[in-house]
Amino acid sequence: MNFFKENMQFTIITMIWVIIGILFDKSGMLLAPLVLLLFRNKGYYTEIIMTQVLINYLSDNRHWEFNFATLGKDMVLVTACAFVFANPKNFPIRSKIYYPFIPFFILAFILSTQHPNPMHSFQKTL
Repeated sequence: MNFFKENMQFTIITMIWVIIGILFDKSGMLLAPLVLLLFRNKGYYTEIIMTQVLINYLSDNRHWEFNFATLGKDMVLVTACAFVFANPKNFPIRSKIYYPFIPFFILAFILSTQHPNPMHSFQKTL
C-alpha cells in the first residue's frame, strides 16, 4: 500500500491506459508508447522499465481483455529500447547482479533463432 502512495502518479497513469486499452482494444498500440514518452519527459526512468515489465506480463495473459497489451507490446519494446540506447546515462545498471546472467543472455539470444516464433522468443529474452 505504501508503494501506491509514494507512486500515485505512476499508478493512476498506468491504470488509465490499462482501462482504456481494455475498453478500446486497438488503442494499446498508441497509448502505451505515449505513456512511455510522458514518463521520459518527466524523468521517470524507473517507471519506463516498470511499464515495459507490466505490458510484457499483460501480453502473456490469455484473457481477451488484455489483447491491447499483445498489440502494443512491440511498440513499447521499440520505444523503451530507443530511450535506453539514446540516453543510457539515465538507465544505469546499479548493481553487478547481472554479471552472472550474461552467459544465460548470450545462450538465450542464440537459442531464440531456433524457436518456431523467433521474434516472440527474442522479446521474452530481452
